[in-house]
Amino acid sequence: MYMVDNIINMVEKKIEEGNEEDIEYQSQFTEVIKASFAEILYAFIEANLMGMAGSLSSDILKENIASYCGAHNTEFAKMAQLEYLIRISSTKLPVKEINELFKGKDCLSEISQHVLKDNIYRYLSSYQYDANDRMAVCATLGFNNKTLLIQEKKFATLREK
Repeated sequence: MYMVDNIINMVEKKIEEGNEEDIEYQSQFTEVIKASFAEILYAFIEANLMGMAGSLSSDILKENIASYCGAHNTEFAKMAQLEYLIRISSTKLPVKEINELFKGKDCLSEISQHVLKDNIYRYLSSYQYDANDRMAVCATLGFNNKTLLIQEKKFATLREK
């Protein structure tokens, strides 16, 4: 993030040199830069998280990754484990684990929650899960269950064609 911080600092210094009209416009520009870098970071984390969770389904890597995650109790490791649990479930969701990471003692940071919420939303809108599990997860994460069901139907229809 060092490079991102330097870019933002340079833009903010240039903003301070301008007149009042320019300052408001350029301040909006700075916010767009920050949001763009945040989206790049989210996409990077999501891609790596999905790759790591996909690797967990390999029997060869499963033990090594589980050992690593146990030794390094990082947010990324917790997210990868949850992502893996969602991937291997056929209809049941890991509701307890989701609650722990969003509201429990192992609560993730805001950025980690944002990334994981996006991924969970994709799973819920793409695959069929137990209705009670879906409602529990929606309540925890603030998702609209009806909207997810509509999305799920759209994806199912597209897959059939």
